[in-house]
Amino acid sequence: MNATRLLWLPGLLIAAGCSGLIGGDDDPGSKTPGPDGTSTTASCDGVCLGSSGLLRLTREEYRRSVEAIFGQTAVVDPSKLPLDAAAGPFSANDGAVTEPDVADYNVAAWTLAETLAPGLASECEASTCVDQLLDLYGSALFRRPIRDEDRLAYRDLFDWSIAEDDLTASVELVVATMLQSPDFLYRVEVAAEGDEPSLLDGFALAPRLSFFLWRQGPDDVLREAALGGALDTPEGIETQARRLLTDPRADAALATFHREWLSLDDLPGTALALEDAMRPVCGGFAVRVFREEGAALSALFTSDRSPVSGPLAAHYGVAEGEDVAVAGHVGILTQASVMSRYASASYTRPVRRGDMLLNQVLCYDIGTTPPNALEQAEETSAALPEGTSDRDKLATVTGEGACATCHSIINPAGYVFEQFDEHGQLRASDSQGHPVDPSGAFEGFTNLNKTFNNPTTFIPQLTTNKI
Repeated sequence: MNATRLLWLPGLLIAAGCSGLIGGDDDPGSKTPGPDGTSTTASCDGVCLGSSGLLRLTREEYRRSVEAIFGQTAVVDPSKLPLDAAAGPFSANDGAVTEPDVADYNVAAWTLAETLAPGLASECEASTCVDQLLDLYGSALFRRPIRDEDRLAYRDLFDWSIAEDDLTASVELVVATMLQSPDFLYRVEVAAEGDEPSLLDGFALAPRLSFFLWRQGPDDVLREAALGGALDTPEGIETQARRLLTDPRADAALATFHREWLSLDDLPGTALALEDAMRPVCGGFAVRVFREEGAALSALFTSDRSPVSGPLAAHYGVAEGEDVAVAGHVGILTQASVMSRYASASYTRPVRRGDMLLNQVLCYDIGTTPPNALEQAEETSAALPEGTSDRDKLATVTGEGACATCHSIINPAGYVFEQFDEHGQLRASDSQGHPVDPSGAFEGFTNLNKTFNNPTTFIPQLTTNKI
């Protein structure tokens, strides 16, 4: 790897590509520039969607795209790529890159190129190598047909290199450059000319489909559909969407979606071996519901079957298997990983579990904690008799003053899960030895039953009632 190349390629390729922002706070793509340079808001009849901004590939999208295009020899370490930003609980990179981000992309590109170049160089002649690389890999990386200006630019780059170096080094330079192109790193969508809103063309719709349903760029079939105009109709889009969902490659996207939705990347207070066993099960459960239970929302929240293996099987006290019934557990919300994520190492934390149910399932924003609420809670808790049950302690601490209004909703949402300990195992007693009480009464949701006894009587309502 030529060190001088490391210095100029990142700034040339990344910074020049999109908004030109490195380390800025602007939101590129949020408004449409008017003729005089000012920002205007587009108008349209019927349903009018706002600008989507300019999305940069997430770590997973980068890895899966590269590995799909170049094969098993293209091994990407996601931890070496820039950290993903977030939109709510989901990974989404719609901000500017920083200088360290540019450096990370540069190193990742050269590392890959250095690995791939010998094999690629052995399959091409110097006179035709650039066109071969662009046709075989460039179109897939850029998610659009190769243009004349692409060929001219990459030929110039290759010719400059081959005059000073060998074929392998020149292929390495071309591949590293493609991997740092804005056409690869960003999901570029080019609008029709003019100020009026316009329909997205097939080369914008194809990546939207594949990144949503596969977490990677379009395959050959989807790119051909875009090229042939098959994505210009709702029927054509539906045909491709169904094909992508039927393909096993959709499983990874399904698993990632549910893992991110419930924020399961970190399970605090859980032993490492058990954490490693827990984390993939939630996604595997969602995939199983999608593939084997008709993709029914009701099954996502109520199915009692789950893939269980290794330390997690011992944790549950069941035999390993891909379709195991775990007593007392219903649906995705009572998975051990979810219960652990919203607890601490030694306490079930019903407030935290309740907030998860309200916020991430019912989309109910409970608001912010009042000032000094935690200090007041600690003082009240310290004054209670030793041995007070966990539930009585929570009710006393949160039942008066500014806390009472919100906790009349939060606490019952957390009580639903009280039969599960801090690591998601069934339990009969709380931390003080008192019988667990997972019953409660819900206020504020008119279409939910007012009372419930446990998760089995409450959770099915999430799919049968309008909240």
